[in-house]
Amino acid sequence: MNSKIQAFYSKVKQAVEETAHKVKDKAGVYKQRETVTIAEVSEMIQHHSESRVKKRTMLGLTYRFYKLTLENITFEMETKGAFNEELLCLSIYTEDAILLTYRSYENKRNKHEPISANHLAAVVKRNDH
Repeated sequence: MNSKIQAFYSKVKQAVEETAHKVKDKAGVYKQRETVTIAEVSEMIQHHSESRVKKRTMLGLTYRFYKLTLENITFEMETKGAFNEELLCLSIYTEDAILLTYRSYENKRNKHEPISANHLAAVVKRNDH
């Protein structure tokens, strides 16, 4: 009877160890994902040659409205200030889904915090000039 318990214990221990290794491997994959910050996306949009920008001055304040489409991903951004000092909002979407929405008046996201949308990060890094 003791040998049966020991054999069962050995199998359970091996299964737990294998599961732990799989979890570590998955965690490593997620750590290796490319990341980008909202601030980096904003810079890329502002300096990309294909960005369309409309500038409006209202009550002495300058607003810029940007739109850029790359690889079926659309970036829309609004800034305030003569030199784009303040990012007001940023939306990133495809035909099928909203990938990211940033609003400066919401405290949900920090624009310097990494976002890990692998495809998005790759698109931004390929198009950063």
